[in-house]
Amino acid sequence: MSVPTEMPKINVSLLGPRDPFWAELVVGLRSQIDLEIQTAAATPAVHARRRRPLPKVVIADPEPAYVHAALSQQVPSHPEPKILLLSGSETTAAPVPRQVRGVLNREQSVQEISAAIRLVAGGYWLSSSTIGEDGGGAARTGIDVAPDALADLSDRELDVLRLIAGGFTNARISEELFLSTSTVKSHIQSVFGKLGIKNRTQAVIYAYEGGVVDPPPTR
Repeated sequence: MSVPTEMPKINVSLLGPRDPFWAELVVGLRSQIDLEIQTAAATPAVHARRRRPLPKVVIADPEPAYVHAALSQQVPSHPEPKILLLSGSETTAAPVPRQVRGVLNREQSVQEISAAIRLVAGGYWLSSSTIGEDGGGAARTGIDVAPDALADLSDRELDVLRLIAGGFTNARISEELFLSTSTVKSHIQSVFGKLGIKNRTQAVIYAYEGGVVDPPPTR
């Protein structure tokens, strides 16, 4: 996916243990040209001293120490960072702070995690209806966009795909398009079948990669 050169980068802080998974994640996310990755926890004062911007998105391991470090990235004069937890299971044992915009699964691909970062940077809240639904964690492979498959989508199916990429739940899609929830589910099933995808996360990626929607604007 190409990103306009004038588009500001999304500053992302990664807070997790020193293990192969997180090391691989750092490398993968740094390959995304619109993401600026930091890998060490730092207070706002340290960010200022080093003349580097505060993170817009923080991805943290759900262990309390890392969540606390993520929360420490906030200052009153700066918009609070949007936090994503990256868990090894679908649930977290500790209560989730209000600043957490979603909980992702470690089995999701770098591409899927990047899509989630772009969504929350644009102001979206991710829930199980947006990331990882309809089949759980997706395979760690890219999504092959087929222009002919996109061309096969009806206008209404394209509307549904755009709203999925915008983080809309089935209920919100129903309200937005004045459709019943059963009709929305039918459209989603048709979209997934035509595009050869398995879940909403892949639909978000397909929408970006296929040029159906632009990356969420940073604020």
